[in-house]
Amino acid sequence: NAVYYPDHFGTNLMGDKRSLALLRELAQNGEFSKAENDLILKYIPWTAMISAGATYNFKGSCLTAEELLRENKDKLVVKAYKSMQGKDVFVGKYTDDNVWQSLIAKAIQEEKFVVQEISESKEFLAPAPQKNWSPNHIVWGAFGFGTRYGGVWVRISPCYETNGVINSATGAVESIVYESLN
Repeated sequence: NAVYYPDHFGTNLMGDKRSLALLRELAQNGEFSKAENDLILKYIPWTAMISAGATYNFKGSCLTAEELLRENKDKLVVKAYKSMQGKDVFVGKYTDDNVWQSLIAKAIQEEKFVVQEISESKEFLAPAPQKNWSPNHIVWGAFGFGTRYGGVWVRISPCYETNGVINSATGAVESIVYESLN
């Protein structure tokens, strides 16, 4: 006898990728309990807001935004703060060098992007249109209802046609995961 709305006042906050940078920064500074800090630092990739005057401590090196993005291209992903459906997401190792150089200038000038350390997807076999099983990159997503676990779905993208962005709006297939509670 209750109605649940998946969108609520927190949607804008959770959809803004700057929240990940802030969460990581707070955990690095020990602002949560030890267990919470450890959890955040283990499962949220290194993330920072791109700003012209900022310096970044990435893998033990202190770098400007331009140095960070230029010297670590294959280890990084650049995302617009507020974008969805895989738009404005650039995975360095899959992005042309000229496009990446233009992106560096744009990201520093506009200051509307975050940079994240890439989280590689494991390859899983899944049915392919060619009627065989082929390797795919998979992103898992869990959902809930209030405080109750709701289930899991996956987004699947064939390894042979990837730009590094695994999103249904850019061609990935969504699939529900059936779970047995036995």
